[in-house]
Amino acid sequence: MAVTATNLTPLVMQLGRARAAVMDVHAVLNSTCSAIPGLLGIAGAVLQLAEPADDRRFFASDAWAAWIGEIQYREGMGPLLTALRTGRVLVIHDLTRIGPPTVAATAAEYGLVSSLALPIETDGVRAGALQLLGEAQRPVEAAHADVLRPLLEVLAARLLDVQDLRRAALRPTSGAAGAAAADRAGPRRVSDSGMLPSVRSSAPSPRKRATD
Repeated sequence: MAVTATNLTPLVMQLGRARAAVMDVHAVLNSTCSAIPGLLGIAGAVLQLAEPADDRRFFASDAWAAWIGEIQYREGMGPLLTALRTGRVLVIHDLTRIGPPTVAATAAEYGLVSSLALPIETDGVRAGALQLLGEAQRPVEAAHADVLRPLLEVLAARLLDVQDLRRAALRPTSGAAGAAAADRAGPRRVSDSGMLPSVRSSAPSPRKRATD
């Protein structure tokens, strides 16, 4: 499948029109992760936030992608965490050989062998990280990073706007005027927070791999 930015244009426009004050973060991130694999012709996607959204940190296209993210959280290492912590883009052509042992074993079991991990940031401010997962027949490519850049910049801006609004709401002096100003403002600087407790307790059942 050809990798083009045009595939993601409707999704970028939709996120660009979203207002932080009324945005359902869970719905937006779930739908974004669900849409990316089909638009790019890959197997899965998992997203981890730098700061939680209502005590939730992980969002994914499916249970297997979510488990790959969860395993990395439990191990404290992996491409997704590295992108989140450092802001680096990491391409791994074979997770079963290069990934941490538990991640490698899980990738081999589910057939999710290739990986591209990218920071979700704008103006150097990180809101999270996204990991794309590919099968042998549908591998992720380094070119996906360029294709995703506009989407991730817009997504970062919206997530940082939401964080600003939540902080403003917690300040005693903030009110409707302050919240409205924060909603109009662009993304502000946020810190890269620590990890939250695990979101899953057991692995999903084996996935059906693509055969075409």
